[in-house]
Amino acid sequence: DSLKHVVDDMFNKITLFNLKSKDVSYAKSGDNYVVSFDVEVEKAYSDSIGNETKTSLNDWIDIGILKYDGNGKHSYQYLQKYHFTQGKKHFDIVVKEKPSKAGIDPLHKLVDRNSDDNVKEAKVKS
Repeated sequence: DSLKHVVDDMFNKITLFNLKSKDVSYAKSGDNYVVSFDVEVEKAYSDSIGNETKTSLNDWIDIGILKYDGNGKHSYQYLQKYHFTQGKKHFDIVVKEKPSKAGIDPLHKLVDRNSDDNVKEAKVKS
């Protein structure tokens, strides 16, 4: 019952998200790395002619942190769903290996206006 709205969003409505990661950085902490970043989330419904109506959030969305394997590929060292009820959220996540990228909805499961800004390169915190 608590997830009926997800079925409605996916099959009965045209649901659009605007997902964005900002300021992805990391710092070494002992044997681990602390990855810090902010995300912004907006959700809207569209009708058949493109009129959009912003709506409130009550959604579980993936947050992911990737590592570079040295062979031209990135793999996930962290992938977890988080519940969003507000449009902005800050994350400080501890991982074992040096992060290369981090962000929201990294597997592009949701219909997003611009999925290019979901995941950002992680930079050393200055």
